Amino acid sequence: MNKILPCPQCEVNRSVILVSHTEHVTKKGKEIEFISQSYQCDGCGEEFDTAETLDNNLERARAEYKRRF
Repeated sequence: MNKILPCPQCEVNRSVILVSHTEHVTKKGKEIEFISQSYQCDGCGEEFDTAETLDNNLERARAEYKRRF
């Protein structure tokens, strides 16, 4: 998914791609694993989050917690 967003490293609008990573978090003393997403700048390679990716990642973590516990 290509988008144009302001890169915090380049400080200009750049083409970015959505990348996925496995994350581990602890919620209520239980460790959970989920797939998080962030954007990566095509220019410099910097990975960064937006309000949208942060919200989506939080929802993924909550959903995985509910699914497992």
